[in-house]
Amino acid sequence: MTIRRKVKRTLAITSLAAIVCFLMAGSAVAAELEINQTASDGKQAVFAVSVNNAPNEVAAFGFEVLYDSDVLRYKDYERGSLAQDAFSFFDVNEPASGQLRVGGMEVGANKIQEGSSGTLVILTFEVVGRGKSEMKLAELKDSLKTWTTRDE
Repeated sequence: MTIRRKVKRTLAITSLAAIVCFLMAGSAVAAELEINQTASDGKQAVFAVSVNNAPNEVAAFGFEVLYDSDVLRYKDYERGSLAQDAFSFFDVNEPASGQLRVGGMEVGANKIQEGSSGTLVILTFEVVGRGKSEMKLAELKDSLKTWTTRDE
């Protein structure tokens, strides 16, 4: 094998390795808004919607949580640590079976600050069926509209 072929082969292998590393690093980045199951006792399932390193200040937000209503029935919500003292308006409602709408708005100074991380809302469901329900975050609005998500 000539030196020129060896150099080309080494450059090709190095380039391929760099591309693989770049792709793997991109997939390891945390989503900015995610939902995870935090507890389940067979009768109730609890999910937390969390913010990871907010890329911008959040003064108003809205999003949907979609789930399988044959497996889970929505019961209640609790404000998470990021919403305890923020958002003069904050609510979760169920416009349809299998769909929750979560929203908040703050006109004062108690907004989620850029760079913040923590729990936004904790959702409690009654387990009514067998199987696992996929939880999907959808329809991000207002300050969250450009954020990435990770579903359960």
